[in-house]
Amino acid sequence: VWVFHKETSWLSASLWVILLICLGSLAVCAYMTKQLFHLSSHDPVYQVLLRDDNSATDAKVPLLSSSVDQFDRSSGQGN
Repeated sequence: VWVFHKETSWLSASLWVILLICLGSLAVCAYMTKQLFHLSSHDPVYQVLLRDDNSATDAKVPLLSSSVDQFDRSSGQGN
């Protein structure tokens, strides 16, 4: 399922799933190596797990931190 989420093309995802089923760990190593070579030196490692166009995670982080700040203020445990 992760490969279908990660890949942008259903054809590419299907090919990788077939390789994963047939070759097992060897295909997993090849896929992870491919993903690691696509990272630049400035990219965070968690991008190996996420899609390249996954901007939703960037939006969630500020929302989460502001929710925590609001919770701290409402419970009286702020600075």
